Amino acid sequence: MMHDKHPDIVAITEIYPKNTSFENVREVYNIEGYDSFIHDLKSGRGVIIYTIKNLNASELLINEKYNESVWLDVDLKGNDRLVIGCIYRSPNDQRENIQQLEKCINEVVMKNRSHLLIMGDFNLKEIDWKNENTSVNELHPATIFLEATRDLFLHQHVNKPTRFRGTDIPTILDLVFTNEPNMVENIEYLPGLGLSDHLVLSFKFNCYIQNTKSEIEHRNYNKGNYDQIKQEVAMVDWASELANKNVENAWECLAEKLTLSIEKNIPVNKTTQSKQKPPADATARKGYQKTKRTKMAENILKCKEIS
Repeated sequence: MMHDKHPDIVAITEIYPKNTSFENVREVYNIEGYDSFIHDLKSGRGVIIYTIKNLNASELLINEKYNESVWLDVDLKGNDRLVIGCIYRSPNDQRENIQQLEKCINEVVMKNRSHLLIMGDFNLKEIDWKNENTSVNELHPATIFLEATRDLFLHQHVNKPTRFRGTDIPTILDLVFTNEPNMVENIEYLPGLGLSDHLVLSFKFNCYIQNTKSEIEHRNYNKGNYDQIKQEVAMVDWASELANKNVENAWECLAEKLTLSIEKNIPVNKTTQSKQKPPADATARKGYQKTKRTKMAENILKCKEIS
């Protein structure tokens, strides 16, 4: 999807599986042409934001931290600035945690950036976003959160169900907030990734970024020397290299060897892009990615079976 739509911003929640011995390695989440910002590699379900490199996004430090969230700062045209946030709230979160989330968002809003974009899976099915009310009492997390968004004058743009599971009633769990009503348009509700029971949300986010030029590097896989890669892979003493290694360590070893071969045998193309372009695409992606294989990796795996 990222290679087809070429979004400027991608936000993903629940990137880690619930029960696994898999050891997270940051390199697994890298995507060429994008900067990645991840909240933690060792706890929770994981949230990540990808931004196209010429946005020059930087991580925004928050004092009132909410555990599963990532916040970014982006310079826009003139003196305008954009804050991007991605949040995952567990359905098992207690009232204390929703109050901490409220404090976190309040701190972000009080920074008075010209543009604000908050996305994520909030697991608050009790909120009726069409009528902006809840079916629960005032002490319930859903009511507390809804009142907080009103107090902060946030606009929520998702108005159709985003989660479908079996015979369960479809619900709106994945939300998109901005500080102005016309910042988001053309929301698409796309099929979920893999076995996910959440939809993918794709939309246009209206803002203008600085009119500066930046050089972007892309590997030209069509001109890769795959015969040489094949030879280099065949020359490795895999029995020795992988001896006494568990699955995670064996994967790290394989990834390191392949990365070295990529750098030597896949040429790099450089392109110059202007950073002013209206509007910036944003794709809020909800799903779980175990690994990402590039075209190069698929070719290598076809060339050599490692036993």
